[in-house]
Amino acid sequence: MEIGQKGGRPKFPIKTSLYDKRFEDYLDQLTKGKKPGKVKFVLVLDSIGHFRGDFTIRDLQESCPHVGIDLIRRILREQKNMGKLECLGRGPNAKWRNR
Repeated sequence: MEIGQKGGRPKFPIKTSLYDKRFEDYLDQLTKGKKPGKVKFVLVLDSIGHFRGDFTIRDLQESCPHVGIDLIRRILREQKNMGKLECLGRGPNAKWRNR
């Protein structure tokens, strides 16, 4: 059966399937041994760890598009209270830095 025929594969090949598979593999590596509800938490922490220099909440939102702003803010606040992050300003354009 050729592409585009009834019962066959989609008319246009979906290019995101490889991306989705890689993303799922990445999530599996990050969350081995962790509770399923902690996936987004781990993604944000991993993104924070990969920033070199200062970053903003917007940078985190771009690197973790499936994570809500409230969770990102909560994680930043917790990391700041633990002494792992430093906030360099106030407001939506505030910079954050790893210690």
